[in-house]
Amino acid sequence: ELFYPRPTGLVLEGSDSTSDSSSFHSQMNTRRKQWEQHVEIGSQLILSLMDEKELLRITERDLALILSSIDTATSPGATSTTSPFMESSVYAACNNLVAALIQRFPKQLYTCCPSLIASVDNLFRHALWGSLQDTAAHSSIGSEDKTATTSTSKNNDIGDNMTTTMAVVNDRCQRIVRLTELLVPHRDVLKKHVLGMIHEFVTALQDPKFHPYRKQSLMPAIYNLLDMLTVHETQTLNAMMTSSSNTGKAMFKSVYENYQKIHKYKGQY
Repeated sequence: ELFYPRPTGLVLEGSDSTSDSSSFHSQMNTRRKQWEQHVEIGSQLILSLMDEKELLRITERDLALILSSIDTATSPGATSTTSPFMESSVYAACNNLVAALIQRFPKQLYTCCPSLIASVDNLFRHALWGSLQDTAAHSSIGSEDKTATTSTSKNNDIGDNMTTTMAVVNDRCQRIVRLTELLVPHRDVLKKHVLGMIHEFVTALQDPKFHPYRKQSLMPAIYNLLDMLTVHETQTLNAMMTSSSNTGKAMFKSVYENYQKIHKYKGQY
């Protein structure tokens, strides 16, 4: 397997020794760094093989396995109550790989839509809720983006170290915007599969912990997803909001009205 789950720390039992704890965290940092390099190298290898059409023919089964590996590397996706940290270089590598697959193998991906959407949804949720700082190891935004490192504060809210943290949020959200743009031409096949991401976004709007800057940065991606829907899917989504809460229905109405006013008729955000 090219990717494997991100190493996570375990609680030390039976020892209060500071040296034992320090050694444990040092080992975890090493494992995480190795994992990060493994994912980056794996993604680059796949991208290189995709260019060698005469040497290797990538089949639908291969694509499903690659997407499964990406899903493994990006799981679990972040939620309002669980915000796992993901190294920005890993996030960039997985996002770039998914984008390349959509661009080069769109028709073949139709046979594994659930796997494709699962990978996109994980990346979307890391942009929506993901922690921007790891207490064990801090990472940079990515090798191709020479920008500031993540906040060293234990508080992951955007309010701390504002400029640096906003740069990380903006980087991830822009990647998601570009990824959703690639999905739009395939609306006929994928339109039913993107409802969950829109619902997750509207649910986040109702959470007081959801920062307005994330909302602003992700809105173009939501507009791209709304572009994919027909009247039937829009009605289904509205019914989903109604069944969840009155607040959710009002939030979705506001988002949809802005979509029609700002994006749909002007053709841009």
